[in-house]
Amino acid sequence: MIKDEDTLSREIIGDSIEVHSHLGPGLLESVCEAQLLTYLKSSALKLGILINFNVPLLKKGTKRIVYGL
Repeated sequence: MIKDEDTLSREIIGDSIEVHSHLGPGLLESVCEAQLLTYLKSSALKLGILINFNVPLLKKGTKRIVYGL
């Protein structure tokens, strides 16, 4: 069963909070954003979630990126 984008993105953000609490910060945001846009362009997907783990509160480092709407 395929979940709608909103439900799926909520699950991804929840899992990301779990990862952030264990591993901490990751790569530079600009590198990740460029890679996410490239992936969205080459796939049939329209929604991507960019997560900056280098922030104290993960919700301040999370943004949804929509391509092709």
